[in-house]
Amino acid sequence: MSALTKRYRGGQGIADASIEVAPSALVGVIGPNGSGKTTLVHSIVGLLEPDAGEVLIDRSPAADLDAKRKLGFVPDELPLPSSLSGNEFIDYLARLQPGFDSEWKDYLCEILGLTDHLARFIGDYSHGMKKKIQFVAALAHTPRLLVLDEPFRGLDPEAAICIRALIDAHRARGGGVLVATHDLLFAEQFCTSVVILADQRVAASGHPAALREESDAASLEEVFLHVSGLASQVLTVESGIAARFPVHARL
Repeated sequence: MSALTKRYRGGQGIADASIEVAPSALVGVIGPNGSGKTTLVHSIVGLLEPDAGEVLIDRSPAADLDAKRKLGFVPDELPLPSSLSGNEFIDYLARLQPGFDSEWKDYLCEILGLTDHLARFIGDYSHGMKKKIQFVAALAHTPRLLVLDEPFRGLDPEAAICIRALIDAHRARGGGVLVATHDLLFAEQFCTSVVILADQRVAASGHPAALREESDAASLEEVFLHVSGLASQVLTVESGIAARFPVHARL
């Protein structure tokens, strides 16, 4: 993705953003609410048309059919067809994706605990189950690029561990992963590179350890607060809490 720009009538969505997701890489995109994460993700996967810049997937323009077949996407809040059963939804996707692997799909459903629920309507699924079937849909055709928007939101610990294992398996096959997340601990521990957005621009990027070293910070959280300009705001809030609740300050 090179020099990606998307504007809205009310202002900038994302400006001049350039990100590369190499084979087997796990790139984390972090930023405050309103910093451009969702605009960035939706522009990459084709839900939004950029005003400028270029998005390539395995060297093909993202709008090309060949590129779309190499893309897997797990959205955060986009709706699923509630009137379809899990089986019907997956069968529909299988007809859309020539590379759909039924055996791999069966394995994904098994390890995510979906097999016994595929006959149910998706509208009756819990949030966690909807997220799981989205992962099956995104991975069953073994895409080259997997794009995840807040993938762990609403998942129990067991499911989150399984999802991390699937991400590792995807990378082991040579697939790249881009994940937009508020989970700074995940980004620091697992990502090969982190992109920090602030004011709809890329404010910093690099390996978490390199970002810590450059900022002389003890954690990625410290880097994030400094780069995003939120450090003083957080310090003011913490000072106010400590003054109002002195017991909290002593703890």
